[in-house]
Amino acid sequence: MTIALGILTKDAVVVGADTEQGWSYLKTSGTKVLAADGRGAIAVTGSGTSGYLQSLSQELKSVFLANSTLTAKELEVPFKDCLATFFQLHIFPAVALSPPPYCDVVIGIERNGERRLWASTNEVLRECDQYGVVGFGAEYAEGTLKKFLDPNVIDLNKVDVVIAQRLAAYAIFIAKESVKHCGMGTDIVSLEGGKATPIDAGVLQILEYHFNSFLNLQFLGLQYAVGYPFKNDKKALEALTRYFKSLQSSVGRLRGITTSSKPWSLE
Repeated sequence: MTIALGILTKDAVVVGADTEQGWSYLKTSGTKVLAADGRGAIAVTGSGTSGYLQSLSQELKSVFLANSTLTAKELEVPFKDCLATFFQLHIFPAVALSPPPYCDVVIGIERNGERRLWASTNEVLRECDQYGVVGFGAEYAEGTLKKFLDPNVIDLNKVDVVIAQRLAAYAIFIAKESVKHCGMGTDIVSLEGGKATPIDAGVLQILEYHFNSFLNLQFLGLQYAVGYPFKNDKKALEALTRYFKSLQSSVGRLRGITTSSKPWSLE
């Protein structure tokens, strides 16, 4: 289930997923992004049967850390070998189970200033030029990313790590709002400067609050676009502009802040 994605920019790789996990009738929350530093940085996320996905993510991380002399591009071969072996040993023998296990992953890495992003469908791994999406909410998230990251519309060189983080959060938010089995929280990790840095959970929650405001603004914009007869068309347009500027300012103020606090305890 899940929505999991990665975005490749000129200066970073951003990897994220929702946190909803399910076992039979049970629904709970847990992290789905496994990240590590060491001769660069790696983040693995994905969609699939929980225990299998966790195991595959750990093996892919181990491949990255064990092959410290390989370049980012050269790591594609051992990643493909790891994926194929995992399916041969664990997934294919269990196809008779109901439901059968499955795993689709997104892998982002950075090493020596070189960045790569891959996504898989079953045991087939493919390189992604701009973004990769897997999971139940893939269609919704991919539609958002495809429209935003259209090179005919924007200069992709201007999409930095901060914009990519916010775009990833929005794509995951849209999937959680629209698709069954995508939900609860959001985890996002940025790979930049050889480090894997998680985005503050509180900041992501505030971003989702602002994304809700954006959804309301979309309908106000639709009213204007279809020619609803406002009492004063000029004032309506000015109000819509103010709303968007206010939203941009609110989102911009989140840059660089943290909301981390100590875990709850009675000790």
